[in-house]
Amino acid sequence: MELSQHMLVDKSSVTRIIKALEKDGYVIREAHETDGRSTRLFLTDTGKALQEQATIAHKNSVEQRFDVVSQPSQSSLITLLQKLNQQLRAALNESVEN
Repeated sequence: MELSQHMLVDKSSVTRIIKALEKDGYVIREAHETDGRSTRLFLTDTGKALQEQATIAHKNSVEQRFDVVSQPSQSSLITLLQKLNQQLRAALNESVEN
């Protein structure tokens, strides 16, 4: 599936984002080994380090926000969000196929 579909943005926006990430040294772009139309993206070591920092910061932020909600309520909310996510993904896949 194309990156633009995962990000819910148009292809030109993805192109601009990727160029900026390359310029900053976070990703490298390589041609696909077998599909000449495709390009593969890989995180550089700098990109991996930044991803790790962002993941930790995001996890801490989410935990901080959810501390005000009881554990049973958090579990219920997570279940509901997972169902919503499944439905949204199914709808997106259906719209891409049509």
